[in-house]
Amino acid sequence: MGAMGTGVFTAVHVALMSWLTTLLVRPGRIGLYLICAAWAALDGAGALSLHLPVRLWLIGRVPEWFEKHWLAGIGGSTWIGGGSPLVTIAGASLGALLAAWLLVRARQRLVTRSAHLLYLDGG
Repeated sequence: MGAMGTGVFTAVHVALMSWLTTLLVRPGRIGLYLICAAWAALDGAGALSLHLPVRLWLIGRVPEWFEKHWLAGIGGSTWIGGGSPLVTIAGASLGALLAAWLLVRARQRLVTRSAHLLYLDGG
């Protein structure tokens, strides 16, 4: 998978996971933004951990067990493995922005529809 494909895949991943998380948690508006930002940060951290200088810095600072079982497993076998960290982080950011925008619009539509129905019922 090329760098651009990884960025697109990351954007879709962040958007879908943000949507799924908000369905399960049902947060307020601020919580919705925090969920989207958290998924973008998680994918961005994964991308940075693949960047060789960051990986070498991490390996020197983590316990041996963590290095063997987690850092060693995030290599070329993962979906994020072939891309540039910058493209992946950009994709994660775009996915989070898109998810937040769509979720806020859907929530506004739902509130407007509920208010309209309440008005029609005379409540």
